[in-house]
Amino acid sequence: PVPEVSFRHGAPYAGDLISISNRDDFPIEKGDVWETEWKTVQEIERRPLPNQPETEFGRPSVSTNRAALSNKSVWVIGDSFTNQIVPFLESTFKEVSLLGHANQKLQTLPDDLRNTEEHPDLVIIVSVERSF
Repeated sequence: PVPEVSFRHGAPYAGDLISISNRDDFPIEKGDVWETEWKTVQEIERRPLPNQPETEFGRPSVSTNRAALSNKSVWVIGDSFTNQIVPFLESTFKEVSLLGHANQKLQTLPDDLRNTEEHPDLVIIVSVERSF
């Protein structure tokens, strides 16, 4: 099922694309940032994953949503865009494991999947192409 949401203008801020492109003077306007309003109550509990090293996204974590639309579990690795889709993932799936940046985790993913007792229903790899 698709989550029921609406969107409203959020407070403008400079994201990582502006710094990556060396365009610190790029004008930021209202309408560049949108915040999500969820129609359903989210019952999300986040906890760090044990025995995992800190990454540039922070400590790997797992989120459990008792009010999720799907009973599925997902593993997620990716780039900085991953942070923007986490609310959608957490509202959709019962369990979301955020494992870290694809630069570090993509190489170990096959071994991680082979060595886990509880396999995810899906693995999501987020890679947003950027070139300037």
